[in-house]
Amino acid sequence: VESGVLQTNVVEFLEGHPLTSKFNGYASCPLVTGYGKGIMPKFDYSMTPWETFLFLDQLKERRLFYFIKADLLPILYWRGLVR
Repeated sequence: VESGVLQTNVVEFLEGHPLTSKFNGYASCPLVTGYGKGIMPKFDYSMTPWETFLFLDQLKERRLFYFIKADLLPILYWRGLVR
């Protein structure tokens, strides 16, 4: 999200246009809360929750959120972003 705002603003700046894109502060903080449990709070600058898992309360401890934090995100980082 942040990089898209930056890209748009750089292009607009180079073309002499006013900067129109703004970052809303979206953040996702997967947290391990215990062995095999985690939560997935997501929010913006105003601390408004962003529920992206439609039928799951992201502030309720779940094994799924632990799996995402402990197993999935490291794979995505080391095999996707770092390459």
